[in-house]
Amino acid sequence: MVELSGTEEIFLSDVDLGSMRTVRGGLIETDGLGPEGGAGDVLDSLVREVGECSRCGLSRTRRSVVFGEGNLRSRLMFIGEAPGADEDRQGRPFVGRAGQLLTRIIAAMGLEREDTYITNILKCRPPGNRNPEVDEICECLPYLERQIESIRPEIICTLGLFATQTLTGIRDPIGRMRGKTYEYRGIPLIPTYHPAACLRNPSSKKLVWEDIKRVMKELEKKDAEIRNVLLEVAVARTNVPRKIWKRVISVTEPDVKGKMNLCDDDIPGVIENCLEDLHYLNTILEGLVDKKRVSLRKEIAYLDKRLWDLIGGFS
Repeated sequence: MVELSGTEEIFLSDVDLGSMRTVRGGLIETDGLGPEGGAGDVLDSLVREVGECSRCGLSRTRRSVVFGEGNLRSRLMFIGEAPGADEDRQGRPFVGRAGQLLTRIIAAMGLEREDTYITNILKCRPPGNRNPEVDEICECLPYLERQIESIRPEIICTLGLFATQTLTGIRDPIGRMRGKTYEYRGIPLIPTYHPAACLRNPSSKKLVWEDIKRVMKELEKKDAEIRNVLLEVAVARTNVPRKIWKRVISVTEPDVKGKMNLCDDDIPGVIENCLEDLHYLNTILEGLVDKKRVSLRKEIAYLDKRLWDLIGGFS
């Protein structure tokens, strides 16, 4: 027990988190109810399947299958239209000049490329970088759908006309569609110009940045949802007062969103580590508050830093 400011008491109890596994949509799921397997297993199988694909004529002209790359638990997924010459040569998406610009855009968001997942509608390069054809999109789309289903991003950002039209089903020009938020199977979808278009027309970079700020705002909303769910779980499972947990969980504010690829399975571990730090705080305050050598504010600030590092490690 610690006395705070002479009026408050905090009781830190032992917490049994053994039965808690995931938190989804505000509901606590218990062991045995989670999905089988992981995104990595599903995508490994899909990579092999796509590598042998001969559904369309692009299989005869490609050098490489460009499947996609990034964090398999990413909150943000970028989807372009098709690989170019550099991508076909290296077998990786967005590695040419347009890809370098995309990497700089991601850095401007406070993220690293590895924090996101990047792919295309088509997995093979159309000859001469021509536009994707309808039959090619139809044959390749099931692969992308399974990628999205496996990764389960919180936000999708489509890059260019073909990715945007394919996933929204709307045939308007990209200039008319950008600046708005759509949905793909319940996932917010925000379209913007393809980075290659920015290279051809630098004035469009300002519009792209407006769209990227919309992406960042959506991520902030998701951060708030995670924080609220985590707060409810923490309060329900412990005797620590709500206002103390709010202080602890405040480290999940948008300032750390780029470093916190927090998925449902991580939440019990976050709570457990938070409790360890609260126990540490309890020990420190018991030794120091009576001597009036430090203030609670300084100790909470220390706790904030410790938890900032903790949450920042989920990437």
